[in-house]
Amino acid sequence: MTSLPTEKGDSAGSVSESGNSDESDTALFKPIMAVINFTELAATALRLRQEQFAAKAPTSSTNPGDSLTCDIQRPTEFGSSNMVYTMKFSDGVEWIARVPGNGVNSFDDVELIMFKNRILTTGLLRLATSIPIPEIFGFETGTDNPVGVPYTLEDFAQGRKLSDAWIDKDWSSEEKRTRTIRDIAKHMSELHRLEFDKIGCIDFDTDGTNFLKVGPLLSRCYDPEKFEPTFGYASESGPWNDTRSYSLDVCEKSQSAEDKLDLRSGDRKLLSLAIDSIPRSLDHEQAFALGHSDLNYQNIFVNDDGDVTAIIDWDGVCIETRASALARYPSWITRDWDPVMYDYGDDEEGERKEDSPAQLLGYRRAYAASMAELRLPEAKYSTDDTAFSTILEAIGIAASQEMNRPWILMWLLWWAFQGKPPFSLNRFSYEYRRGTADEMVDAAAEAFSKMWHSEELDCAAYQENYLEFQKWIMSYPDSHLMKSEDGQSSLWGENSTTWHHQMLEC
Repeated sequence: MTSLPTEKGDSAGSVSESGNSDESDTALFKPIMAVINFTELAATALRLRQEQFAAKAPTSSTNPGDSLTCDIQRPTEFGSSNMVYTMKFSDGVEWIARVPGNGVNSFDDVELIMFKNRILTTGLLRLATSIPIPEIFGFETGTDNPVGVPYTLEDFAQGRKLSDAWIDKDWSSEEKRTRTIRDIAKHMSELHRLEFDKIGCIDFDTDGTNFLKVGPLLSRCYDPEKFEPTFGYASESGPWNDTRSYSLDVCEKSQSAEDKLDLRSGDRKLLSLAIDSIPRSLDHEQAFALGHSDLNYQNIFVNDDGDVTAIIDWDGVCIETRASALARYPSWITRDWDPVMYDYGDDEEGERKEDSPAQLLGYRRAYAASMAELRLPEAKYSTDDTAFSTILEAIGIAASQEMNRPWILMWLLWWAFQGKPPFSLNRFSYEYRRGTADEMVDAAAEAFSKMWHSEELDCAAYQENYLEFQKWIMSYPDSHLMKSEDGQSSLWGENSTTWHHQMLEC
């Protein structure tokens, strides 16, 4: 028996309501939601459960799966590309059905390879490591199947989303937070067991049982000229032998028509200097590893004690330098290195919306210490890999995200010149467009080459340093160019793009 949602309109049965998604969440997904055959989806899940029981007791004359029922709930999660239906079986077991929003039509070749690559790569990781990645029990890659859409049937992630627990005052003690940080480090360190010689994605053989070589990087891209919601498109590029080439290629491919204008030439030059400063020691032979492309707390589940129970959403899993893969910090404890996204301050009720710079540095210290204590083989890990990962991540974001780029470049100037930058980004851009920035270029190149070191200040001093950085941005002689139209001198907020354009027009 099945109890089914009725979006398709062809099934009797009750609708299980759950979640609080609104119209804006579901609009993009409506076309595919309308064609899913939920009867067949539930039947497929029940058949797989029956096969599991049969495999455990092959000589038994009865199969407990024969009496199971399945309740498919409305999707409770809408990501940027996928939606998730929770499937509850009558014996208490829970699965999820994960459906790509753009699967209403058959995938093109690159989409198909990307869809299968996640399935095969996470299967490999489950075999090679003990990272708690939910198992995938079954999948379809096209529309020519009884369900009518591509999908995966996966184990349900047990525990609580860390993004909820982290900000829950009843759960989130410093002891639990640190415990979770250390547990994530332990799990991610296991990625050292698989080594590669290039940046890209695993190129599997036709039956998916063996990987042949490092193939092109498979990623989801979005047209920088379009601002309406979209699923984007699958893209392949590379592979690359080093992080510099990879970063320059990402920067080139992410440029909009506006970004290519001479007005942005100073930004691009300064970013190229930062990319050129990336230490070559990060790219020595066999220095590449698989990494999670979005190691953020919404993709991590924990139990009541703070132990990690699941790491989900391995879309975009790829091979990168170790500093961007197994050694990198989780992204929510590096938010201060992406200033336009870091919303540190009090809300209207006087509550802190973000962890302070001092707290974030403390969590990074705990993570780095955990990685060092694991004593990984020297040939597979260096403490510099973790220490440098904040800088490398910031450069990567600046390369791929135009809106974030100016603010990250300002922070890199502040960091590289140890809190005493001799010029602002505005001044550099202005002089560079005039052809009079040679001395600034040389000074920036030298400072960037020396910025690759660990965060040496204590937490209190770092907090003071970061607040001074914020003041520097707003108190520089040309800081009026970063004010919003209503005259408010703030770097953060909904109108940050407006300030960005005003800044660049000096």
